[in-house]
Amino acid sequence: MNTPILIKIIAIIFCAICLSCGHRYPANVTEEGEWKHLNELEYKSWYFRAGDKIYGVDLGPIMTTEYHRYKPMNGVDANSFQVNSESEYAKDKKNVYYPLDIECSDGDSIGGCEIIEYVIKGADPNTFKYLGDGYGVDRRYMYFEGIRSPWDNDIFDKSKRYEKAKTQDLYIYGDGKPFAQVDTIPY
Repeated sequence: MNTPILIKIIAIIFCAICLSCGHRYPANVTEEGEWKHLNELEYKSWYFRAGDKIYGVDLGPIMTTEYHRYKPMNGVDANSFQVNSESEYAKDKKNVYYPLDIECSDGDSIGGCEIIEYVIKGADPNTFKYLGDGYGVDRRYMYFEGIRSPWDNDIFDKSKRYEKAKTQDLYIYGDGKPFAQVDTIPY
């Protein structure tokens, strides 16, 4: 066999092996919740739709009258945007979202919270599934509350997943990155 053809064959085999590597969730994985589109002026979890814009805000009962005081989430496609009914995860045709960094303010008449950072970098919206207890997974990675976490096949077992979620290290986040580990959530 001539050398250039042999090199091409080896390269093709190598590429095929590399592409098949990585994590795959089981074909029969059970997803928690349903992915639901937001209707006009509808609010679910952290997400509110007004026209072709999605806002990541929590304003309580004044949501429909005061959302305009906040900036809409940048780059979100409102028409394909969906919220998982059992979590704070959301997705559109381009990204998966989670409230990674939140800023809250109190005012004399109006206060509220806004999601400042929300895109889960690298998450694939076409294969993303919410497993429950804060865990999500796509074709390559596993996430806990929007942060990429080490792959752990035990997470697919609901009883083990719940126990692991209870023991996850808690962090205080800034700019979507943990900057302080804590034993309990400070209230």
